[in-house]
Amino acid sequence: MNDNMIYEIKLSAIQISEQNVRKTNAEKELEELMENIKKYGLFQPVVLLGNPGKPPYKLIVGQRRFLAHKRLKKETIKAVFAGDLLISAIYT
Repeated sequence: MNDNMIYEIKLSAIQISEQNVRKTNAEKELEELMENIKKYGLFQPVVLLGNPGKPPYKLIVGQRRFLAHKRLKKETIKAVFAGDLLISAIYT
């Protein structure tokens, strides 16, 4: 599923997936990212596995954006869905 729709998803419904593409430095320059989000908003939504309306969702792209939103105590984040694909299938 990839309908290119952008959804506003509750952070509490998202879990960081083991298939998340970021394996290191998730905290790197997070303060700077938080300041940019506060000033300009979120330009690029995170990517989730799953389907809208059927939480919990697995975060596969956008871990730093997700963590910044959590630290900013935001309740939701903009997200797109990759359906139920496995991340390995996307890159092979």
